[in-house]
Amino acid sequence: SMVFYNCSGLKSISVSSANEFYASSSGVLFNKAKTKLLQYPIGNTQTSYTVPAGVTMIGDSAFESCTYLTDVYLSDDLTTIGEYAFYANTALRSITIEKNVKKIGYAAFYDCTSLKNVYYAGDQTQWKAINIDDDNANLTRATINYNYNQAHVHSYTSKVTTAATCNDDGVRTYTCSCGDSYTEVIKAPGHNYAASVIAPTYAAQGYTLHKCTACGYSYKDTFTDQKTVPAASISSSYTSTGTSFTFSWGKISDATGYYIYKYDGINKKWVKVKTVTGASNTSATVSGYTPGSVLKFKVNAYVVENGITYYGSAATSIYAAALANAKISTNYTSTGTSYTLNWDKVQGATGYILYKFDGINKKWVKVKTVTGASTTSTTVTGITPGSVIKYKVNAYLTKGTKTYYGKTSSFLYAASIAPCSFNSSYTATTTSASVSWNKVSGATGYKIYKYDSAKKTWVLAKTITSASTTSATVTGLTSGTA
Repeated sequence: SMVFYNCSGLKSISVSSANEFYASSSGVLFNKAKTKLLQYPIGNTQTSYTVPAGVTMIGDSAFESCTYLTDVYLSDDLTTIGEYAFYANTALRSITIEKNVKKIGYAAFYDCTSLKNVYYAGDQTQWKAINIDDDNANLTRATINYNYNQAHVHSYTSKVTTAATCNDDGVRTYTCSCGDSYTEVIKAPGHNYAASVIAPTYAAQGYTLHKCTACGYSYKDTFTDQKTVPAASISSSYTSTGTSFTFSWGKISDATGYYIYKYDGINKKWVKVKTVTGASNTSATVSGYTPGSVLKFKVNAYVVENGITYYGSAATSIYAAALANAKISTNYTSTGTSYTLNWDKVQGATGYILYKFDGINKKWVKVKTVTGASTTSTTVTGITPGSVIKYKVNAYLTKGTKTYYGKTSSFLYAASIAPCSFNSSYTATTTSASVSWNKVSGATGYKIYKYDSAKKTWVLAKTITSASTTSATVTGLTSGTA
């Protein structure tokens, strides 16, 4: 009886009509008289089968592991169902049994896990009279439909009794008017994701969001760092009026603005002194300070996003001295070999440094240091007559061991020409005067001026283009004037 055991590829059995022991019909194996069904081919993909009339017995394991069959109809002549006859028919959902069946063998319907309906032609008393061996729980637990007329043809209507979700299979139920029903699985389709990129903010990371268009389930991946406000860097190149400072710093592209802080050395904390709005506004002036003071400043950027302010840090801080720009005066004097230079007083300064520009090496060279804020002039010597030199003055402030330097707001080109003096002796006519003077080394020439008393100003009377010419006659004068 196990000749064809587990022959899952067997689709049909064909027996020669001359065979004296066996016969076949529709690919199924019978004894010669076709009263006993011996083997249904395991690989037959039909979903239903009707046992032919005249068959009185189904042999042991005749339908074992026929997993394609869902519905089987037994003949009216059948009396015996052998052991393991429908063993492991996992797709079998209904079987029709006529009332002549008297014996159902051991485990004939074992592991028929889908069997829900038994259509029995007899009544309940007749059903209970059938000798049903052990291990047929799948048969006895099914719904027994008594007094069933096999001539009835099922007509099913379908209904989705459990809708499939993205992850879970659903169920479709087919129901006949006679009460027969069966179900089929509606396969879960799986998620249908649509991806969208969520940019990072100052409050949270960025990521790619994958969201199912059917059920709304989502997950995130490809995370990007949460945004942070970059550190601002204040420039050490500041200017001061003595009572105010003007600072600048590097631009932070996404900034809403900037905060300027001053360090409170007494309370050991930073204090906000000014708010600047706009990422492109990278300079500001803070005022109200004492000349000569040294203060520590820093700048922090900030960003306002969704009503919340996020703060950056300071990349640098600077010490700033409250020193006004030193301004050198154009009113200087020269002996030809020296200069006496003057400048405006800078409140709070420790002193001043005088610089001369080195035209050969293109740099400023310190000439002299002057101590005392109130000392606003100095004399430099050793100058070559006739030279022209560029000067500037910077104030400086010493606090402890550190010196801070102010800036200059003006430059001076100074010519080393000694004062020119007339000789007291001269000659004159009614319309001219002849005068002489001392030679000035390095001069290109001389200009003689006549005072116009009516206009109360000096008027150029004559130009001499040689340094060696130290006398001249001025003509066109008015008789009687002095």
